This record gives sequence, C-alpha cells and structure tokens, in this order.
Amino acid sequence: MNMDPAFRGERLVLGPDDFSYPEPYAGAGAPAIRRDGLIAYEAARHRAIAEPVLFFGPYIDLEAGVYLFRFDGHVEGVLAVRFTHRCGLPLKQVALADFRAPLCLVLRRPVSAFEVVGEKTPSLTALRIAAVLVERVAGAPRPGAAA
Repeated sequence: MNMDPAFRGERLVLGPDDFSYPEPYAGAGAPAIRRDGLIAYEAARHRAIAEPVLFFGPYIDLEAGVYLFRFDGHVEGVLAVRFTHRCGLPLKQVALADFRAPLCLVLRRPVSAFEVVGEKTPSLTALRIAAVLVERVAGAPRPGAAA
C-alpha cells in the first residue's frame, strides 16, 4: 500500500496499491482481489468468501471543500461505496450500478483518516477498478449553504 497518497494541485489518483484488502481477499491461499494492476472481483472466483468489504483506505486527511470521485473501471451489478473518516465515522454511502457519473462529496470541515470502502452486494457479479480519481472542485462551502 502506498502510505502517502497526496494531492498534487487539486487532483489525486488512488490506484489499487493505495487501498487495503481484508484478509480473506489478500491472505495466503486466498483468491486475490488485486490482480494485474486492478482491483478485480469476480463472484464466481470469490464465491466462497463471505467478507462483504472488498477494499478500503487510504486514510488521508482532506481539507473542507467539494470533491468529485470518479471510478476508472467497470462494474456488473451493484457496488456499495461508503466514504468514512476517523475509523469508520460515516460521511456518505451510495450504491453504484455504473461508473459513468462522478460522486460528489461535500466536506464542511477538514477530515482525518478519510477512506473509501467498497463492499459487494448480492447483485455484484464483476468489478474492475484501475483507479479512483479524486478532484477538489471548490473550497469550503459557505456557512448555511445546502449540502
């Protein structure tokens, strides 16, 4: 895992090495979920693994602002995505059936130990992620502005 992903300007690219993976997907003898430079989940290959979390991380600090998240890859079925901070405190949760539209996250104050958590759902049959692209498109929202 890359221990220090950091913004360069207003953009950050998180690759498969920037994320962590639960033991059932990364342990000795497990069908690896990180393959060929991708996060690669296949229901048929990973059927015996009950663990719903597929990937998580990178535990970085983010300033207040408006962020867009784009997933570079392909999904078949639905991927549950949670944005959390400080050891799992929720910020936002969504269900993605495709990666066409970016996800918007508004942070009214800085957060520490930010992470993206990807979880399988019963309908997820295949997933390929080359990168998660993060772009800060605006500074801190005005007080009283709708999120």
